[in-house]
Amino acid sequence: MNPKYEKILHAEHHYSSKRKLMPLYDRAAQFAPFAALTGHGAAIRETARLTEEEIELSPEETEELNRKFLYLQNHLDSAGEVTITHFVYDRYKYGGKYVDTRIKIRTIDLTRRLLITADKKTYDIDLIIDIDCDLFHNVFD
Repeated sequence: MNPKYEKILHAEHHYSSKRKLMPLYDRAAQFAPFAALTGHGAAIRETARLTEEEIELSPEETEELNRKFLYLQNHLDSAGEVTITHFVYDRYKYGGKYVDTRIKIRTIDLTRRLLITADKKTYDIDLIIDIDCDLFHNVFD
């Protein structure tokens, strides 16, 4: 061993009389890994998340869907719940996804192109690509 360090090898550890000891948890935190790119992992996951593009219906599909809306509008009292497949835009990036939602329709406003549900939610008819209910099984099959 180097003789110039011999003196401090067996020296007593110094404790401050003015400050209390730091808790071990806080001492350990000083040596925790540093995350220089906070949020970088979340940004990568968001970029990798896929969205769908909105489907444009053919004229035949649009005609069929319009017939369903008209039929449903004339038979709302006996319709019960219907299932709509509609496009929901993504809040953070281009595109979105198609979602099946079960609703009870209160009104179909073809002028404003809105479905209004019993609980007063509105759905844009132009974002709906399919609608299904028990009434349709004998008429549209």
